[in-house]
Amino acid sequence: MYPTSAIVIGRLNLGEADRILTILTPDYGKLRVSVRGVRKIKSRLAGHVELFSQVRLMLNKGKSLDIVTSAELVHSLDGILGQPERLDLAYLMATMFDRLSLEGEAQPELYALGEEFLAALESGGDVPLLELGLKLRLLAVLGYQPELSHCVICKRSDESSVYYLSPEKGGLVDESCGVAGGYRFDQRAIKLWRLALSLPLARLKEIEGAPQLAKDSLDLCDQFYEYHFGRRFTGGLSGV
Repeated sequence: MYPTSAIVIGRLNLGEADRILTILTPDYGKLRVSVRGVRKIKSRLAGHVELFSQVRLMLNKGKSLDIVTSAELVHSLDGILGQPERLDLAYLMATMFDRLSLEGEAQPELYALGEEFLAALESGGDVPLLELGLKLRLLAVLGYQPELSHCVICKRSDESSVYYLSPEKGGLVDESCGVAGGYRFDQRAIKLWRLALSLPLARLKEIEGAPQLAKDSLDLCDQFYEYHFGRRFTGGLSGV
């Protein structure tokens, strides 16, 4: 038997009363665990292991799946239940974390990002801006952070230059270097991306013009994901 903190990122009903949860933990990474009888009206675990909840669990080793024996709710995301755009973004986070993380491998930085993102999502802020911040920070955690400080070919950095974002090259490419498959990248958006990778997510709303810049450049970020992971992550409700 062992304890762990967790964020619930997925669930699947099993049989008449059981449920399989996908959880993200700091010490064990992504796990799939069984919660027996949780769908019964009198279950003492019901309400403690809902989607996007941050919980403290006690797990018991099982033959195929470990079993949740107790759960303590630390924080729920009930505050966004009546806000479809924020709820969809929470589902998007869960989908991305599930699809792009490895099972049973410690990922404390990913867990910390999940905690920070859910707090920022609940506290307010522009939805496209939070989506961009989440996606860029996740790229960094996974080791795919785009190079945004200089041209990846000539290493030149000049605010007067015209830059393109090349998913294939992994970052900025100066116009003079030329590269097929690049996408024109506005200097103001480049600055926003840099700040999104360095500032807390909750502070991104303080940047002047950030919401519109995020909305305008989200497609570039999605194309970066499509090149490196084979798919775009643009809608959450169908993904969990």
